[in-house]
Amino acid sequence: MPIATSIQPIRNLDLNLTVGSMFIGVLFSALFYGLTCAQVVYYSSAYYNSDKTLVKAFVYGIMIFDTIITAVDAATSWAFVIEGHANPPSVLIEPKVYAAENVLVRFVICAVQMFYIHGLWTLLTRFGTTYKARLAITMPPICLSLMALVFGFVGEYKIATQDWIIQKALRADEVASAGNYCAAALADLCICVSLCWTLRGRLSGFEWSRTDNMIRVLASYIVNRGILLTAMQIVNLGVFLYSVKPASLLWFPFNCIEVKLYINSMMAVLNARRHLNGGGGVSYISGFTDDAATYVDGTSTKGAPVVENIPLTTFRI
Repeated sequence: MPIATSIQPIRNLDLNLTVGSMFIGVLFSALFYGLTCAQVVYYSSAYYNSDKTLVKAFVYGIMIFDTIITAVDAATSWAFVIEGHANPPSVLIEPKVYAAENVLVRFVICAVQMFYIHGLWTLLTRFGTTYKARLAITMPPICLSLMALVFGFVGEYKIATQDWIIQKALRADEVASAGNYCAAALADLCICVSLCWTLRGRLSGFEWSRTDNMIRVLASYIVNRGILLTAMQIVNLGVFLYSVKPASLLWFPFNCIEVKLYINSMMAVLNARRHLNGGGGVSYISGFTDDAATYVDGTSTKGAPVVENIPLTTFRI
């Protein structure tokens, strides 16, 4: 009877939803890693000499984490295909090395979200927002991002307690993963809305203002990023819940792509600063003070708001 019980799930095993899904995930992981490398190379050539040490350390640290994640994805493929060759029951067990990937993915996503939150805080500070208002705006995404991180760690612990058996692990991790995806999606939504609201408040109202055009382009970047990442979290949640009952790895490709989108969207915004500035070395957002007014034709009037160049600290730590 024990032998028949152990053989039964193997007879019903669908390799398309296990090894096939894993292979697709590793393939996309490698492709997006190549894009990350290209963006980091461009960043090094364009911004290495001008950016602060902390932002450079952050970029290269994320790059190192992405390298480790990609290597772990490849090691997961190796464990299934090579080490599990001619051993069908091994397909039912999650490789322990994949635990490192899950932990790093949750950490990197949280780090990227904190990067944007830090930029939001700096913008609010430069725009004269009170300390309490800054806390009220930034605390919700901070709490949601940290909550997602905790849910991710709890889920990995629950998987380990199930002896890494995929069917048991998915069921044990169902609530924690759902909490992780929901909290991360809400954090991204809060970041997107807060940044857009903050930038919208700096619009001067002049139709041909270079400042307003820059803010609109920047806001479109932020909105597109927010929609993309929030949608990705929602899709991840749906696919994961769908995969629980059949104990498949259908969610694996989406999990691999998710963190790559976070990293590349962040690098894309960092590398877009020169473009936003029309080819200049450093990008600026224009704010207003009460000293003088500077118009498009170069004239100014004392007593009216003056255009004040404020570095794009949203994208510089």
